[in-house]
Amino acid sequence: MTGLGRARIDEVKTVVAAYHGLTKADLECRSRKRRLAIPRQKAIALAYELTGHSYPSLGRSFGGRDHTTCLYADRKIKAQEAADEQLAAELNECRARIARLVSERIGKMVAIQGSSSAWSPPAPIRSGMLISKPSTVIASIDADAWLACAA
Repeated sequence: MTGLGRARIDEVKTVVAAYHGLTKADLECRSRKRRLAIPRQKAIALAYELTGHSYPSLGRSFGGRDHTTCLYADRKIKAQEAADEQLAAELNECRARIARLVSERIGKMVAIQGSSSAWSPPAPIRSGMLISKPSTVIASIDADAWLACAA
């Protein structure tokens, strides 16, 4: 579900926990103490916004919570963010840190895959002068165009 450019739940937990001086385990624990519950709610709201995961999926990731708990956390933090400039600034700082983590992860993945992020078609499979058809047809292309791509 998470694409290359989307944040991962683990990245959101890492950033929010570090921002509040907690551990990821603190965000996942069953405690309802205010010093843990509010950062957890922020993490759930950011995770919902940045990862594209559903509330049930987030609930499982945050200590087996019910999806309605995640829904409540998301709505509460979004409402408070609109009214509280300090909270909005904290969330924006966390968003920026998460974006840096995602950028670093993507940069490492591109470096592993090759020096360029531009996609290029694979070279045609030749047997003599005939070009083999791929097992999966992505687009229709004639033989001359296919050879031009390989050159």
